[in-house]
Amino acid sequence: MADPKLITGKQAIPQIGSDDDGAMHAGIFGYGTYLLQNKSGNFPVVTMQNANTASIPDMCLIVEGRFVRQVAATTVTIQSGSSGMKRNDLVCLKYVKDSDGNETTTWQVFRGSATSGTPADPTIPSGRIIDGVSTSYTAVARVSLNGITPGTPVMLVTNLPPVGDSLTRWTVSKPNSLLSKGDTYDLYRFDTHRLSVVGSVATLTLNCIRTSDKQLAATAFEKGGNILKVSPDLAPPIEMHWPILAATTPPVSTAIQLMPDGAINLRPIVNVTYGKGTWFHGSVSWSIGK
Repeated sequence: MADPKLITGKQAIPQIGSDDDGAMHAGIFGYGTYLLQNKSGNFPVVTMQNANTASIPDMCLIVEGRFVRQVAATTVTIQSGSSGMKRNDLVCLKYVKDSDGNETTTWQVFRGSATSGTPADPTIPSGRIIDGVSTSYTAVARVSLNGITPGTPVMLVTNLPPVGDSLTRWTVSKPNSLLSKGDTYDLYRFDTHRLSVVGSVATLTLNCIRTSDKQLAATAFEKGGNILKVSPDLAPPIEMHWPILAATTPPVSTAIQLMPDGAINLRPIVNVTYGKGTWFHGSVSWSIGK
């Protein structure tokens, strides 16, 4: 029978290994790959320095429980694309454990196959650090090339907010970078538009009256007006709808539609006209995160 291993306790021999800390961190944070906030309160991202150079800023990652820190910015090379062809490349973190048990991490780019159609991500070797493999790869960002032009890299890791955020509450009641004006914002008088965030749950309270003389003929299940936008970082992972109170002509149910890009729309369930004096009131909540 194997006895349990005491990690937090003094013993006569060095008994704590990186796999012990890794197992604990994975149990707390999760078994995926997570990006931590930097000292400025932002989640750093990979950017393109030029057509052939991707810049990796200083960042902190939790990879299957292992804490990895890119102390200073560095770069990796993206091979040139071909005119008329498309390609996806993956910027990956490579983990290696040698025969002596020494562990290192480096950056490696996996190049995808060029195609005139829709490009696919290249296949990276399987194997998880938590399972004890000697080599493991984690895709951190995707660089998509259209011809010879690379697009903006897309981060493929999950943002992990500080634990303190779950204890923090803040509220926005005026348009700013977190809750901004939509295309039809100025057609309404807002008595209330308040965005509150507690931990990973966001709540929007909306109370407004349409002041424009221009009537809006809204088609059933189509957008009835993009009135507000929340920051994409605060948007839900999928399109969502919630019924709200509305004085429409004729009286019908209306929903707030919240899109993954942060757009907030009014959406009726039948054909309806939003005229001057139409009012809307509702409160909706959703879970933040992709």
